[in-house]
Amino acid sequence: LAVESDFLDLVLAWSESSDEEADRSGVSLHDDNDWMSSLLQSPLFSRLPPANIRQLFIRFTAQKVQADEVVIRHGERGDYFYVLESGSATVIDPSGKILAALRPGNYFGEEALVGETSRNATVKMLTPGKVMRLNKEDFRELLQEPVLRYMTAEDLRNRPLDATPYQIIDVRLPLERRVQSVPGSRNIPLNQLRNNVKNLDFNHIYLVTDDSGRRCDVAVHLLSQAGFDCYILRDSESCYAGI
Repeated sequence: LAVESDFLDLVLAWSESSDEEADRSGVSLHDDNDWMSSLLQSPLFSRLPPANIRQLFIRFTAQKVQADEVVIRHGERGDYFYVLESGSATVIDPSGKILAALRPGNYFGEEALVGETSRNATVKMLTPGKVMRLNKEDFRELLQEPVLRYMTAEDLRNRPLDATPYQIIDVRLPLERRVQSVPGSRNIPLNQLRNNVKNLDFNHIYLVTDDSGRRCDVAVHLLSQAGFDCYILRDSESCYAGI
């Protein structure tokens, strides 16, 4: 059996980023009537340069939605990033299980854009409302690229002794690690990352190995969304002998 590697990378990024127990709300709410304020209080958006935030609000386009309308559907390609401006919605898995409730200021749809995969859940409106959407190209330019930061093994070796401690995370499946992995790295498969966020330390820097393909981009996005200081470890395969 031969599987084209880029196709396998896409499948893994899609399937591993899906988590039935995940809370996909994205942000904590303080004012249901002010979606912009709620959005800007998210750790993910707090990392953006002011110029990017200004452009984001310029490039968002509004779309009215009706009760029971499906905004994104499981299995479809991801073309837009969404923020709920008004109304309420639910996130539903393929079996029909409700994963999360969305309220004004909550955002969704970013994982399919980061991982370049299809949607891993359905978002359906409970009430009439309005969503703000951002196309894929604008999302990558203004939101994804500024969040993705990189570090090399050389950077790690040259860090001062009193620098913030770091932890290397490998988001591949345990089976993939059996061949080789970065010594000292902690294995948290991508589909378990959300549930393990509560066990991570905000006093550490987290580096996600890039040997997991698109999954490392999704992992860094999720960690940044949770408020952690994180990077992608470049050329991590060269570190298999040790850093």
